[in-house]
Amino acid sequence: MAHEPDHSRSDRVDTDYPAERNGPVILNAEKLFGGAREVRLIYRSEEYRLRITRNSKLILTK
Repeated sequence: MAHEPDHSRSDRVDTDYPAERNGPVILNAEKLFGGAREVRLIYRSEEYRLRITRNSKLILTK
């Protein structure tokens, strides 16, 4: 049985603003992190770490 994605989940990340044609998608970082200090992102089968520092800066590392 195939697993259907749950699009009703409340923890999904929604954009704050609709994407402009050919423009960037704007995400709310607080929603993205959901109270955590680090999130993992997958891009082209590579995992990246996006974390919030003690000084409230964002750092992206591979």
